[in-house]
Amino acid sequence: MAYDRYLAICHPLHYPTLMRWSICYRLTSFVWVFSFIIIILPSVVMPVTLCHPNHIDHFMCEALQVLQLSCDKNYTKDFVIFSLSFITILLPFLIIMASYVCILFSILKVNSAGRSKAFSTCTSQLTVVILIYGSGMVTYLGSLSRHSANQGKYISMFYVVAPSVFNPLIYSLNNREVKMTFMRTFTKLMITYKSGSNI
Repeated sequence: MAYDRYLAICHPLHYPTLMRWSICYRLTSFVWVFSFIIIILPSVVMPVTLCHPNHIDHFMCEALQVLQLSCDKNYTKDFVIFSLSFITILLPFLIIMASYVCILFSILKVNSAGRSKAFSTCTSQLTVVILIYGSGMVTYLGSLSRHSANQGKYISMFYVVAPSVFNPLIYSLNNREVKMTFMRTFTKLMITYKSGSNI
């Protein structure tokens, strides 16, 4: 989405030639193949020997939680997870943020009518990006997950469950009709609340 918005806002005249279906297919294939390799390869090369009870105190079976059940010293595996997290979380996040900085500079050159539409589109996408990558960075790159499994368990909900829950709300707030309905409902609730508290 960041690449699409970057081309649409920064290079609008070249958008049809730069964002062809063949490019979309290649980008999607790259993400799928790269994700598969980055998940499967470390598991095959460095298998984990479990010696603790096979009970993970977590909502899902994450690599960090499985490593806590391992008998081995996990320094190498921790380094591999940190390195892979850098490649799969921090690096894409920095690239996405760089594209949004370029978009911001392009938006500031546009007249005020086009500026608000571009800002609203990018704001919703940026919210989802920060929600997913921010919680992923706290879990995998921060020391929080290694010290407090309980906090790490709840933080992981932000990059697994929260985006699916908040995506429809975040993106629908760009729609003018949804905004008007939301404002009418909110106004009615406030009027009802105020009239109820005055009785």
